Amino acid sequence: EVVQWRRGFRRGVGQALLDAITFAARDRSLKLLVLETGTGPVFEPANRLYLRNGFARRSAFGNYVETEFNVFYEKRL
Repeated sequence: EVVQWRRGFRRGVGQALLDAITFAARDRSLKLLVLETGTGPVFEPANRLYLRNGFARRSAFGNYVETEFNVFYEKRL
């Protein structure tokens, strides 16, 4: 729901979730995180968050198909 999303916007919720995911991955001795997100203005905060946290652009993975509407990232742990 958009109202709920706006309540968490710019309050550190995304950073807290990403920190928890990273902690859990390291706790399980995982070596790589990969993700897919969208492009365009609405996704810019998410893309900045990933870059700020050490993620780097990569090619599509799994069953994803790379299009102009998505972008892929990875982070080595």
